Amino acid sequence: MKRGVIMRSEWHVRPHPERGELVRVPPRVPSPPAGVHALYGEDDDGHVPRRVTEPIEHLAAVLPGRL
Repeated sequence: MKRGVIMRSEWHVRPHPERGELVRVPPRVPSPPAGVHALYGEDDDGHVPRRVTEPIEHLAAVLPGRL
């Protein structure tokens, strides 16, 4: 069995504690704030598709000041 301590966001490891593969130690230690970044590029014509811009605009609206 490998042992160690790592800090990860809950969304990243959520299934593992449920399966008994990870244990929360120590419980409920506050994690430092993390920024949210969106990177995208233009196509050869300098255009960014709506399927790229719309999710980013949505995140910017629901996470003001973090994106």
